[in-house]
Amino acid sequence: MDFSACALIALQTAVRFARRYGSRITLLHVVDVNLCSYRMDTTRVEREIVAEAEKNLAEIIQTLPASVRFATKIVKGCPFEQVLKTAREQGIKVIIMGKRRTSFWNFLHLQTARRVMEKAACDVIVVAEANNRNKIGPLTRMVHA
Repeated sequence: MDFSACALIALQTAVRFARRYGSRITLLHVVDVNLCSYRMDTTRVEREIVAEAEKNLAEIIQTLPASVRFATKIVKGCPFEQVLKTAREQGIKVIIMGKRRTSFWNFLHLQTARRVMEKAACDVIVVAEANNRNKIGPLTRMVHA
């Protein structure tokens, strides 16, 4: 959960799955220590980033339906490695994450979504950023290829 518009759209997809299957959602935020540590003391910066992430997660949790079970987790490290580690440790069955198309940060993260898809031991659903779409409708049409 990077709090981007795409991540929030992916969360909507996760909520639909959780409601349908009675699943629990883990909202994972990764503080990328490699970006934080570029030529500076990271302690204060990391503390501020974690505090902001906690605040943002608390706000998001308030918007989730009461019927959805959730947990939050904030970790430090390389984003794709931490997603995979958390999935492995928690026995996650499906990773649902957003994909931003033209993000400089994705370039720096070496395409986190792609690396998670390549290395995950579980299913991965990557939700594309919706352009000019305010509300995501039901999953009425899908393709299997």
